[in-house]
Amino acid sequence: PANMDSDRVLLEKSSELAAMVKNPVERAAWLNLSGNYNWFSGNHDSAMVNYKITYAIDHPDVLERRAAAAINIGALYNRKGIADSIRHYLNEAIRMFDLLGDEKGHSRANYSLGIFYSNRGNYELALRHYLVSLDHQLAEKDTFALIYSYNALGNLYARMKDRTETALEYFHKGIELNRAHPVAPMLASIYSNISFIYLSRLKDYDKAIEYARLGIESKMPNEPAGNLFGLYINAAEAYRLKGNLPMAREFLDKAMELESLSIQAINLADARLSYGDYFKDVKDYQQARL
Repeated sequence: PANMDSDRVLLEKSSELAAMVKNPVERAAWLNLSGNYNWFSGNHDSAMVNYKITYAIDHPDVLERRAAAAINIGALYNRKGIADSIRHYLNEAIRMFDLLGDEKGHSRANYSLGIFYSNRGNYELALRHYLVSLDHQLAEKDTFALIYSYNALGNLYARMKDRTETALEYFHKGIELNRAHPVAPMLASIYSNISFIYLSRLKDYDKAIEYARLGIESKMPNEPAGNLFGLYINAAEAYRLKGNLPMAREFLDKAMELESLSIQAINLADARLSYGDYFKDVKDYQQARL
């Protein structure tokens, strides 16, 4: 967070100077830094603008930056679910990385394609791309990237039939590496994923609560509200199913307090559904119908 604040101040002070820069390499470098800052700050629309301007700089010395921007644009479109744009930019990234002979770039592109196919239920193709990316990360000992890959593979296997144990193995690998990278912002998310598996698949409510609490304790200062929401809801539902209704209500209330932090409507609907289950259990049927 301290470094992020420093980046913000430097970017703000240099923005006018950057607009006057004619050198394409220097211009692309500033745009890349600004895009990365905006991404990790949650300003995804601003990051998209930065990356698209970088991608449009048609100069041979900026090809590597353009390829990286294409991956980031594809990833941002993935968040929006715009399939044609995702495929276009990721294929462009692969073409550029081919020209550069950049294996690390290929790894990033394959990881992004894995996300693309996973989100569309094509688990076989998703796994193929994830594993290509994973092989490079393991060879290069790119531990930061491996944290993301282990979480992605855990999520993928969690969606597959009879692969729950494999999912847990990958999630725990991600936790181990994340502890060695304090700045990696994945720990709460991984704990939430493990908690949900114990809650929904394995019906081990004590374990679901244990991992939900670990996730809450490990949250980053700027932890995305969606991650906290999942942790609170997992804990609340596990407590409800154990019959501990006061604790269930406590965590439901914490989840609903996040409404002001732009939680998606579907998440709010899930929370209100959990409230309905809670009120049924305490036999307040009038509130349950609301």
